[in-house]
Amino acid sequence: MYKVLLIFFVSLFTTASAANNYTINVSESASYQLGQAQIETLFNKIYAPLDITPHYIFLPSKRGLEQVNAGLYDAEAGRFTIIGNQYKSLLMIPTPLAELKIVLFCIEESFCQLDVNQGFLTISGTLFTEALCESKLLSCNTVINDKSAFIALKKQRAHAIIGNSLFPKGTLCESGLEQVYIREILGQSFPLHHFIHKRHQALLAPLEQSISKLKASGEITVILNEIANEFTHCNGKIIELPPIQLNSSIDDGLILNIMN
Repeated sequence: MYKVLLIFFVSLFTTASAANNYTINVSESASYQLGQAQIETLFNKIYAPLDITPHYIFLPSKRGLEQVNAGLYDAEAGRFTIIGNQYKSLLMIPTPLAELKIVLFCIEESFCQLDVNQGFLTISGTLFTEALCESKLLSCNTVINDKSAFIALKKQRAHAIIGNSLFPKGTLCESGLEQVYIREILGQSFPLHHFIHKRHQALLAPLEQSISKLKASGEITVILNEIANEFTHCNGKIIELPPIQLNSSIDDGLILNIMN
Protein backbone atom coordinates (compact mmCIF):
# COMPACT_ATOMS: atom_id res chain seq x y z
CA MET A 1 0.00 0.00 0.00
CA TYR A 2 2.83 2.38 0.92
CA LYS A 3 4.56 1.68 -2.41
CA VAL A 4 1.37 2.40 -4.38
CA LEU A 5 0.87 5.73 -2.58
CA LEU A 6 4.52 6.66 -3.16
CA ILE A 7 4.18 6.03 -6.91
CA PHE A 8 0.95 8.06 -6.98
CA PHE A 9 2.47 11.09 -5.25
CA VAL A 10 5.65 10.97 -7.37
CA SER A 11 3.48 10.90 -10.51
CA LEU A 12 1.35 13.76 -9.19
CA PHE A 13 4.44 15.83 -8.35
CA THR A 14 5.97 15.21 -11.80
CA THR A 15 2.78 16.31 -13.58
CA ALA A 16 2.45 19.44 -11.45
CA SER A 17 6.12 20.25 -11.97
CA ALA A 18 5.76 19.93 -15.74
CA ALA A 19 2.68 22.13 -15.71
CA ASN A 20 4.53 24.92 -13.87
CA ASN A 21 8.09 24.60 -15.24
CA TYR A 22 7.91 23.40 -18.81
CA THR A 23 10.19 25.17 -21.27
CA ILE A 24 10.14 24.77 -25.05
CA ASN A 25 13.19 25.78 -27.05
CA VAL A 26 12.53 27.55 -30.35
CA SER A 27 15.29 27.93 -32.92
CA GLU A 28 16.22 31.60 -33.33
CA SER A 29 15.83 31.29 -37.09
CA ALA A 30 12.32 29.87 -36.68
CA SER A 31 11.35 32.68 -34.32
CA TYR A 32 12.42 35.21 -36.95
CA GLN A 33 10.71 33.29 -39.74
CA LEU A 34 7.39 32.51 -38.07
CA GLY A 35 7.18 35.17 -35.37
CA GLN A 36 7.36 34.51 -31.64
CA ALA A 37 3.68 35.32 -31.05
CA GLN A 38 2.52 32.81 -33.68
CA ILE A 39 4.78 30.08 -32.31
CA GLU A 40 3.56 30.63 -28.75
CA THR A 41 -0.09 30.62 -29.91
CA LEU A 42 0.44 27.30 -31.68
CA PHE A 43 2.11 25.51 -28.77
CA ASN A 44 -0.20 26.98 -26.15
CA LYS A 45 -3.05 25.34 -28.10
CA ILE A 46 -1.15 22.05 -28.36
CA TYR A 47 -0.41 21.88 -24.63
CA ALA A 48 -3.74 23.25 -23.36
CA PRO A 49 -5.44 19.80 -23.14
CA LEU A 50 -2.49 18.65 -20.98
CA ASP A 51 -2.98 21.57 -18.53
CA ILE A 52 0.55 22.75 -19.29
CA THR A 53 1.36 26.39 -20.03
CA PRO A 54 4.83 26.32 -21.57
CA HIS A 55 7.58 28.89 -21.18
CA TYR A 56 9.69 29.66 -24.25
CA ILE A 57 13.37 30.25 -24.91
CA PHE A 58 14.90 31.22 -28.27
CA LEU A 59 18.39 29.82 -28.88
CA PRO A 60 20.70 29.36 -31.89
CA SER A 61 19.80 26.25 -33.87
CA LYS A 62 22.41 23.65 -32.84
CA ARG A 63 23.01 24.96 -29.31
CA GLY A 64 19.29 24.82 -28.54
CA LEU A 65 19.01 21.21 -29.70
CA GLU A 66 22.02 20.19 -27.63
CA GLN A 67 20.61 21.80 -24.49
CA VAL A 68 17.20 20.13 -24.88
CA ASN A 69 18.97 16.83 -25.53
CA ALA A 70 20.99 17.36 -22.32
CA GLY A 71 17.76 17.87 -20.37
CA LEU A 72 18.24 21.58 -19.63
CA TYR A 73 14.89 22.26 -21.33
CA ASP A 74 11.82 20.12 -21.86
CA ALA A 75 11.00 20.21 -25.56
CA GLU A 76 12.07 21.36 -29.00
CA ALA A 77 9.39 23.30 -30.89
CA GLY A 78 9.94 21.87 -34.34
CA ARG A 79 12.68 20.07 -36.24
CA PHE A 80 13.00 18.03 -39.39
CA THR A 81 13.08 14.29 -38.74
CA ILE A 82 16.62 13.68 -40.02
CA ILE A 83 17.97 16.35 -37.66
CA GLY A 84 15.93 15.68 -34.52
CA ASN A 85 16.53 11.92 -34.68
CA GLN A 86 20.29 12.45 -34.26
CA TYR A 87 19.70 13.43 -30.61
CA LYS A 88 19.16 10.26 -28.61
CA SER A 89 17.43 11.84 -25.61
CA LEU A 90 14.68 13.35 -27.75
CA LEU A 91 11.36 11.68 -28.54
CA MET A 92 9.49 12.64 -31.71
CA ILE A 93 5.74 13.25 -31.76
CA PRO A 94 4.69 11.11 -34.78
CA THR A 95 2.20 13.49 -36.40
CA PRO A 96 4.09 16.32 -38.14
CA LEU A 97 3.19 19.94 -37.47
CA ALA A 98 3.64 20.76 -41.15
CA GLU A 99 5.23 19.63 -44.40
CA LEU A 100 7.75 22.17 -45.68
CA LYS A 101 9.20 22.64 -49.13
CA ILE A 102 12.14 24.71 -50.34
CA VAL A 103 11.27 27.85 -52.30
CA LEU A 104 13.01 30.71 -54.07
CA PHE A 105 12.17 34.37 -53.34
CA CYS A 106 13.13 36.85 -56.08
CA ILE A 107 12.36 40.43 -57.03
CA GLU A 108 12.81 39.70 -60.72
CA GLU A 109 11.17 36.69 -62.39
CA SER A 110 14.29 35.87 -64.42
CA PHE A 111 16.30 35.32 -61.21
CA CYS A 112 13.97 32.62 -59.86
CA GLN A 113 16.23 29.86 -61.19
CA LEU A 114 18.84 27.56 -59.65
CA ASP A 115 21.59 29.11 -61.75
CA VAL A 116 25.22 28.57 -60.71
CA ASN A 117 26.04 32.03 -62.11
CA GLN A 118 23.68 33.77 -59.68
CA GLY A 119 24.16 34.78 -56.06
CA PHE A 120 21.82 33.37 -53.41
CA LEU A 121 21.10 34.10 -49.75
CA THR A 122 20.21 31.58 -47.06
CA ILE A 123 19.19 32.09 -43.44
CA SER A 124 21.54 31.01 -40.64
CA GLY A 125 20.51 27.68 -39.12
CA THR A 126 18.43 26.43 -42.07
CA LEU A 127 20.38 23.26 -42.79
CA PHE A 128 18.30 22.04 -45.72
CA THR A 129 18.94 25.19 -47.75
CA GLU A 130 22.67 24.95 -46.97
CA ALA A 131 22.59 21.36 -48.22
CA LEU A 132 20.84 22.45 -51.43
CA CYS A 133 23.54 25.07 -52.05
CA GLU A 134 26.28 22.50 -51.63
CA SER A 135 24.62 19.74 -53.65
CA LYS A 136 23.84 22.07 -56.59
CA LEU A 137 27.17 23.97 -56.38
CA LEU A 138 25.38 27.28 -55.91
CA SER A 139 27.03 30.50 -54.74
CA CYS A 140 25.29 31.10 -51.40
CA ASN A 141 25.90 33.56 -48.57
CA THR A 142 24.31 33.15 -45.15
CA VAL A 143 22.67 36.04 -43.28
CA ILE A 144 21.53 36.12 -39.67
CA ASN A 145 17.76 36.37 -40.24
CA ASP A 146 15.03 36.79 -42.84
CA LYS A 147 14.76 40.56 -42.37
CA SER A 148 18.42 40.96 -43.33
CA ALA A 149 17.87 38.67 -46.32
CA PHE A 150 14.96 40.65 -47.76
CA ILE A 151 16.71 43.99 -47.20
CA ALA A 152 19.78 42.63 -49.03
CA LEU A 153 17.52 41.36 -51.82
CA LYS A 154 15.92 44.80 -52.18
CA LYS A 155 19.39 46.38 -52.41
CA GLN A 156 20.23 43.81 -55.13
CA ARG A 157 23.09 42.27 -53.15
CA ALA A 158 21.84 38.85 -54.28
CA HIS A 159 19.57 37.51 -57.00
CA ALA A 160 17.36 35.30 -54.82
CA ILE A 161 16.73 33.93 -51.34
CA ILE A 162 16.50 30.19 -50.77
CA GLY A 163 14.06 29.57 -47.92
CA ASN A 164 11.28 27.22 -46.89
CA SER A 165 7.58 27.43 -47.68
CA LEU A 166 6.83 28.90 -44.24
CA PHE A 167 9.26 31.76 -44.80
CA PRO A 168 7.91 34.88 -43.08
CA LYS A 169 5.90 36.92 -45.50
CA GLY A 170 5.42 39.49 -42.71
CA THR A 171 9.08 40.46 -42.92
CA LEU A 172 8.46 41.56 -46.49
CA CYS A 173 6.53 44.53 -45.09
CA GLU A 174 9.52 45.57 -42.97
CA SER A 175 11.85 45.32 -45.97
CA GLY A 176 9.90 47.89 -47.95
CA LEU A 177 9.39 45.53 -50.90
CA GLU A 178 6.09 45.89 -52.69
CA GLN A 179 6.25 42.73 -54.77
CA VAL A 180 8.09 39.41 -54.69
CA TYR A 181 8.16 36.30 -56.86
CA ILE A 182 8.06 32.84 -55.27
CA ARG A 183 9.01 29.60 -57.00
CA GLU A 184 8.67 26.24 -55.29
CA ILE A 185 11.50 23.74 -55.71
CA LEU A 186 9.96 20.30 -56.03
CA GLY A 187 11.67 17.00 -55.43
CA GLN A 188 10.94 16.37 -51.77
CA SER A 189 9.11 17.82 -48.80
CA PHE A 190 10.28 17.78 -45.21
CA PRO A 191 7.99 16.93 -42.27
CA LEU A 192 8.43 19.23 -39.30
CA HIS A 193 7.93 17.44 -35.94
CA HIS A 194 7.70 18.46 -32.29
CA PHE A 195 10.26 16.74 -30.01
CA ILE A 196 10.24 16.26 -26.23
CA HIS A 197 12.94 15.13 -23.80
CA LYS A 198 12.71 11.43 -22.95
CA ARG A 199 11.93 12.16 -19.28
CA HIS A 200 8.52 13.33 -20.52
CA GLN A 201 7.69 10.05 -22.26
CA ALA A 202 4.29 10.05 -20.52
CA LEU A 203 3.36 13.13 -22.58
CA LEU A 204 4.04 11.41 -25.91
CA ALA A 205 0.54 9.97 -26.44
CA PRO A 206 -1.39 13.04 -25.17
CA LEU A 207 0.68 15.35 -27.41
CA GLU A 208 0.16 13.08 -30.40
CA GLN A 209 -3.58 13.19 -29.76
CA SER A 210 -3.60 16.97 -29.35
CA ILE A 211 -1.61 17.67 -32.53
CA SER A 212 -3.73 15.19 -34.52
CA LYS A 213 -6.95 16.89 -33.36
CA LEU A 214 -5.64 20.39 -34.14
CA LYS A 215 -4.60 19.28 -37.62
CA ALA A 216 -7.93 17.55 -38.26
CA SER A 217 -9.88 20.62 -37.14
CA GLY A 218 -7.77 22.88 -39.33
CA GLU A 219 -6.57 25.06 -36.42
CA ILE A 220 -2.88 24.54 -37.21
CA THR A 221 -3.56 25.43 -40.84
CA VAL A 222 -5.32 28.63 -39.76
CA ILE A 223 -2.27 29.75 -37.74
CA LEU A 224 0.11 28.95 -40.60
CA ASN A 225 -2.12 30.73 -43.11
CA GLU A 226 -2.09 33.85 -40.95
CA ILE A 227 1.70 33.87 -41.29
CA ALA A 228 1.54 33.25 -45.05
CA ASN A 229 -0.93 36.09 -45.60
CA GLU A 230 0.84 38.78 -43.55
CA PHE A 231 2.36 40.47 -46.63
CA THR A 232 -1.12 41.42 -47.81
CA HIS A 233 -1.56 43.57 -44.67
CA CYS A 234 0.84 46.15 -46.14
CA ASN A 235 -0.63 45.73 -49.65
CA GLY A 236 2.29 43.62 -50.81
CA LYS A 237 1.93 41.32 -53.79
CA ILE A 238 3.22 37.75 -54.06
CA ILE A 239 3.46 36.24 -57.55
CA GLU A 240 3.77 32.44 -57.62
CA LEU A 241 5.73 30.98 -60.52
CA PRO A 242 5.60 27.39 -61.86
CA PRO A 243 7.72 25.05 -59.71
CA ILE A 244 11.20 23.79 -60.50
CA GLN A 245 11.59 20.01 -60.52
CA LEU A 246 14.82 18.69 -58.99
CA ASN A 247 16.32 15.65 -60.66
CA SER A 248 17.49 14.27 -57.32
CA SER A 249 16.66 14.75 -53.65
CA ILE A 250 18.92 16.30 -51.04
CA ASP A 251 21.10 13.63 -49.50
CA ASP A 252 20.57 12.99 -45.76
CA GLY A 253 24.30 12.39 -45.29
CA LEU A 254 25.07 15.81 -46.74
CA ILE A 255 22.70 17.46 -44.28
CA LEU A 256 24.27 15.64 -41.34
CA ASN A 257 27.74 16.61 -42.56
CA ILE A 258 26.71 20.27 -42.59
CA MET A 259 25.07 19.93 -39.16
CA ASN A 260 28.26 18.51 -37.63
